Amino acid sequence: MAHSLKKKFEKALHFRDKNAAELEELESTLHSNDMPLDEWKRHEKEFQDYVVSPHPRCKTMKSPYQPEEDTAPTTKDVLVALGAAEKQSGEKRKHGDSDGLEDGGARSMAANLGALLIIAIDLERQQKALKLAVEDNRKAPSAQKEHSIDEARQKLVDKMDTWFANHTAVFGPMIAMLKEELTDVAWPSREPCDPEDQILPIPSIYPEAVQNHSAFMTFTSAERLLRQAQANEALRDIRNKLGLQAFLFRKTAGTFSQSAKTRSGKILQTTRDKIDELCVEYECAREKLNILGEPLDSHNYQPLTTPDCQPLKLWHDQEMPGQQKKEIPWIWRDGAYRGTNVNSWANEATRIEWFRASARTMRWTEEWWKGESEKGGYDLVSRGAAAFAARQAAMYARLLHDARKHIPEHLHIPLANTNIMVLSVTQIDTQLNSGMPSFSIEDVDD
Repeated sequence: MAHSLKKKFEKALHFRDKNAAELEELESTLHSNDMPLDEWKRHEKEFQDYVVSPHPRCKTMKSPYQPEEDTAPTTKDVLVALGAAEKQSGEKRKHGDSDGLEDGGARSMAANLGALLIIAIDLERQQKALKLAVEDNRKAPSAQKEHSIDEARQKLVDKMDTWFANHTAVFGPMIAMLKEELTDVAWPSREPCDPEDQILPIPSIYPEAVQNHSAFMTFTSAERLLRQAQANEALRDIRNKLGLQAFLFRKTAGTFSQSAKTRSGKILQTTRDKIDELCVEYECAREKLNILGEPLDSHNYQPLTTPDCQPLKLWHDQEMPGQQKKEIPWIWRDGAYRGTNVNSWANEATRIEWFRASARTMRWTEEWWKGESEKGGYDLVSRGAAAFAARQAAMYARLLHDARKHIPEHLHIPLANTNIMVLSVTQIDTQLNSGMPSFSIEDVDD
């Protein structure tokens, strides 16, 4: 027990000193760069008081140890904006439910349009998955794969039948009016083909003359907002997955055993596969945004390259030779995430680094204090153990001494160069009272 407490205390002391030194060095750098360190300390104190207070002044307080939330609008935000009347009436709609479209005044045209377009995006995902299954079956055909593909195709056909019926209800009146005005335009329609190859007539599919028509702008704007949300969600998920990948890399860094290296291998592989899927999702949304032709979108949503989709390295790595011109990937400093200015991104990263360094220092200071308290009786435990060992040694030494008196000398077992401790109880107590025991030794010849 004493040995365990000692190791625990020494570990806490080591990490307390290490993290305290790192925090002191970081704070000296922040002071030289005129960072608002005093304000950060005040926020930290307020959050700590809020956590331990039995009656906090506010119901919720955001943790300063976490980065600011992504403010880019999500698909749900866009749907709520398109169907504000539906939100006020308290109606709820299940994502992907194509039967949720309604006629008349129960639901606005914009709400029906948003629901129709979000279902089209979901159908596009199912088409991509079915195409991958068909390609896999072409490379390695099997009866089971054929059966699964046939079932998936039938389900997709049923969903598309419902979607095209709703499309006629939402788009039909507008398309009929535009056909009378734009007579030389090729209008998209449903073609007889496999469901995974079917082109869904959403606003980005229509000719440019139709997209830019003033009467059709409501449809074009709705898809643009949803495609922006689709791209934002893909980028958000990519950043989250890259963070998980970086954490798993650090988790196995410095290990040497095979089990430690391969412990997170499967999770790393599935995370990498998910990142690749999200990149395809993002590129699909970006392609549609480019077709819709808004110049600002082509600037905000750039193509993803391989370096962009790698875990972010530490900022100070740029100080290494040959790394001075290396830039942070744009997905970490896009306008929807932290602003286009690199300094704003760096300031936010520095703020998080200080808060977490402070938390680590406080954590190990508390561990050191707990170890100091638990170790309070450590010396008494050591003295008791030494006293017990001394008494046992004295007892067995006297037994040996008495036994040798009753055994003929020629039967004695040789005890060459053996020193036996023989102390009385008074001698033991005297040694213990003077500090840690330092016992005298006397030779026993007989």
